[in-house]
Amino acid sequence: MADGRTAADAVSATPSADDAGNWVAIDEQLQAVSPDVALLVAELKGDAIETVHGLNEELVLAVGSSFKLWILGALAKQVEAGLI
Repeated sequence: MADGRTAADAVSATPSADDAGNWVAIDEQLQAVSPDVALLVAELKGDAIETVHGLNEELVLAVGSSFKLWILGALAKQVEAGLI
């Protein structure tokens, strides 16, 4: 990244409680990692799916194993805290 941070520095492994519902902050964190990001937060209500928030939600991207990044981030935090 231009400011010397890595992509891992730009986002936390788990969202901060302070960011819960703060979609602008969450969107900014995601966009700091890559210019090509998409997010869809939805709520299931019976048989309906209602959009809570979207960021480029119509953009089709490969998911691959991206969920592993969150797991590795959480592991890194536990190691750093001396829990593992």
